[in-house]
Amino acid sequence: MSEASRSLPEKTHSRSDGADKMKDLQRRPILPLAKPCDLFVSEVPLIAEKTAMRKFAKEIIIFGSFTLIVAAYFFHMKRASPNQDGAKLSEVQRLATQTPVFPPLKDQGSTSNSGLTSADFTKYFYSTATYSDVKQFYSDVLKKDGWIESNDEDIGVNGKQVTFRREEFSIVIFYTGNQSATAYNYAIDFVWHSK
Repeated sequence: MSEASRSLPEKTHSRSDGADKMKDLQRRPILPLAKPCDLFVSEVPLIAEKTAMRKFAKEIIIFGSFTLIVAAYFFHMKRASPNQDGAKLSEVQRLATQTPVFPPLKDQGSTSNSGLTSADFTKYFYSTATYSDVKQFYSDVLKKDGWIESNDEDIGVNGKQVTFRREEFSIVIFYTGNQSATAYNYAIDFVWHSK
């Protein structure tokens, strides 16, 4: 052996050193060598994903803002409405109780509906009385109280209706044309509409 090789200490390898190095190599991920253009191409989906997320966030903000504006509008309208707390519904119900019922009409129930700009209370009746008799009775009674007949028209095949108006209220008398004893054939609708 040469003197140079004798002066270097001999490397000793133990079995445990080799096993440790092998485990270390197994734990490291093997990364393929990438070209600069490969790195750029791999970032394109990330950029597209970020753009889509930004677009989605904008849509959420716009939708949320729109929803808040609409809710604020309806809140304001409810507070500013003349029908606040169902005041106009109470008025049309009172109007219904003050309006006489044509004697041959048999009560079949009622419904009501109340909104920001309208309220109505409808009473349903059954009768064998003719439409002309019912219309004449209500014409006489309502005109005495200042109601004005605004229109009389045919609806559907056999139906008819007449409308009386006073200020922002109306009373509409419907006749379905049906003579069946199992259902109503007249309805009187007491209505308020905001001007």
